[in-house]
Amino acid sequence: MDIALILAGIFILGVLVQYLKQKAIKTNSKKSNKRSKKNYSYSKSYKGVNSLLTKAELNFYNTLEPVCDELNLTLFTKVRMWDLVTIISKDNYLTCRNKVQSKHIDFVLCDARTLKPIVCIELDDKSHNREDRIARDKFVDEVLISSGYKMLHIPCAYTYNKRIIKNKIQKAVPKLKAS
Repeated sequence: MDIALILAGIFILGVLVQYLKQKAIKTNSKKSNKRSKKNYSYSKSYKGVNSLLTKAELNFYNTLEPVCDELNLTLFTKVRMWDLVTIISKDNYLTCRNKVQSKHIDFVLCDARTLKPIVCIELDDKSHNREDRIARDKFVDEVLISSGYKMLHIPCAYTYNKRIIKNKIQKAVPKLKAS
């Protein structure tokens, strides 16, 4: 009788453990479904920005924009490198993609008719003196120049001379003529 009682206890314990496992699975499934149904676009985690550009970038933009009009160029800001290059290496595709996909170029000047990018401009503030930024800038310059673009680095300043900026662009791309 003792053995029958022990076996019955083990059986009941097994049934109880199985019941608790099933209940835990259902609870986790419900939590998972609740998480997946959340609409993060309405979350309080986000807020709109006041401008696409920093104050320094906006200051430079206000000088650059009329220069682009004179040179018959269309100005774009914060362009992803991924939108400027095509990866031709099949062997290193993922590595190459990963190196460019999160990087942005401050300003890209394009032919007004075709929107072909011609000149890429980085506005260099004091952060560009850091080792990591120097390495990043070197990589970006090498990729863009080897892809056929002209690359300009303009030091960040309180004011910009429109004529000097225009001359730098025309020196980089001599065929550009003012309209």
